[in-house]
Amino acid sequence: MASSIPKLHTYFRSSSAWRVRIALAWKQIEYEAVPVHLLNGEQKSEEYTRINPLQQVPALLIDGHVITQSLAIMEYLEEKFPQHPILPQDTLQRARVREVSEIIGSGIQPLHNLSVLNKVQYITRYAVSNVLFTELQCSHLDLLLVITRNNK
Repeated sequence: MASSIPKLHTYFRSSSAWRVRIALAWKQIEYEAVPVHLLNGEQKSEEYTRINPLQQVPALLIDGHVITQSLAIMEYLEEKFPQHPILPQDTLQRARVREVSEIIGSGIQPLHNLSVLNKVQYITRYAVSNVLFTELQCSHLDLLLVITRNNK
């Protein structure tokens, strides 16, 4: 049961979803935006997990299929809708565009990804609390040593 208008599951602050919205606008493809609020955890709902088991945006529902990952979506759109091309005609220039896309997708983007940020925050909290706990233990040991020395 193919939908006549693509549905883009998106979040307004997601640069990955933003890339897809730009491609859709550039190619003049009408679509329905379906907001998924990442900070509220909507991507973890059962309903959205059925759409995208990775629980990420963007996810494009088109022709009865779901495509995830911004570059895969953009490549699909480029091949399915050749009007207003995203990529240049020259083979070398196309490779250069893909180089820059890969730098953004693999090098820069992960540092802004909510799941990565949450893991870094968890690790940082754990490390800080572990250091504080260790310092607290050392303080107690110092206090015990002082008490022990004074009682001799």
